This record gives sequence, structure tokens and C-alpha cells, in this order.
Amino acid sequence: AGTLVVSPPDRFRVELRGPIGPAQVVVTCDGHDVRAYMAPKNTFYAVKDADAALGGLLGAGEGLRGAVVATSLLMGRVPLLPAEPTLAAAGPLANATWARADNASFTLGIDGRTAHLADARATDPKGVVLFTGAWEPDAWPKALSLTLPTLDTQADVRFGAWNPASPTDAAFVLEQPPGSLVGEMKLPAAEAAAR
Repeated sequence: AGTLVVSPPDRFRVELRGPIGPAQVVVTCDGHDVRAYMAPKNTFYAVKDADAALGGLLGAGEGLRGAVVATSLLMGRVPLLPAEPTLAAAGPLANATWARADNASFTLGIDGRTAHLADARATDPKGVVLFTGAWEPDAWPKALSLTLPTLDTQADVRFGAWNPASPTDAAFVLEQPPGSLVGEMKLPAAEAAAR
């Protein structure tokens, strides 16, 4: 169970709960910073500059607003990306791939029948998978399976009804819980993109 709150173009809050009790994972982005709390490890993470960090994790090109792309992906929407992708057909999917000069890439699979986002994959310059996602497409996605191998994180989410919300700015800022440890979140693709 969980909650997803998005405020396009670049703010989101994700809360994932186990079968009982409070949220086990909380991730927020206020358009500038990404913060996360992992309750099982009692660890809080903060990453400054969401655009560079998320853009690097997605393996996409320079000038990318990573927070905007991440917000679009959470909603099951094809994000607006700079540069022209390479297009290819693979069965019922049309694939669009954006590649950087250093060989990092970001590929989106789009359902050929509905034009909805079906899957995504990002790799770093060495071909290491940084991110994979698969959506059960609909007008709003019914489910999302997300894997971030470099962060040892995976989530399978089934969405209920999507409803309009009017969250306050505070919903997108996660404060460090008292007594929690501060962890270091290394995003290798962001480091490579910054070089």
C-alpha cells in the first residue's frame, strides 16, 4: 500500500507501506532536492540538485530537468526530452532511445496501440543498468514496477483510483526524522554526467 502525490512539472511524494504500520519508504522531491527515508534501516538520505541527480540516474542528456522527467514517469507519461531519439519497433512497442556521447542511454517503450508509456530503461556509459520501469498502461497507469539496481531498491505498485489533490508545499519536503541516521546516496550516473 502507499501514496503517490504529484504536482507537475517537478514535485512528487511517494510513500510505500508494508501490510501494517507506517510508511517504510518515503521519497520526496520539491523540484530542487530529493529526500528519502528508509524506515527498516532508520536512514535518511538527501540529494541536492534534483535535476542533475535524477537526470544522471536516468542516463539522459545534458540540459535535462531530471525532476520533471521523474515526475512524468511516476504519472506514466512520456516526458519531454531534449534532442531527437533513435526510434525502433519491437513487437507491439515503439522504442525511443536517447544516447549521450559517452554511451549512457535512456530508452522508453511506448505501446503502439494506445501510445501510453509501457517501460523505461537507463544505462550508464559502461552499460550498467541504473533504472528500469514497467507500467500497466491506461489513461492513468494501473501499476508500476520500478528497479534501481545501483541503489538496491525495487518497488511493485498497483494504483487505485487517481484523484485530484491540492497538496501544500510541505508535502514535497521530507524532514529528517529524529534519531535517524544520515546515509550517503551515491548516484554514479550523476557523478559521470557532472564530469
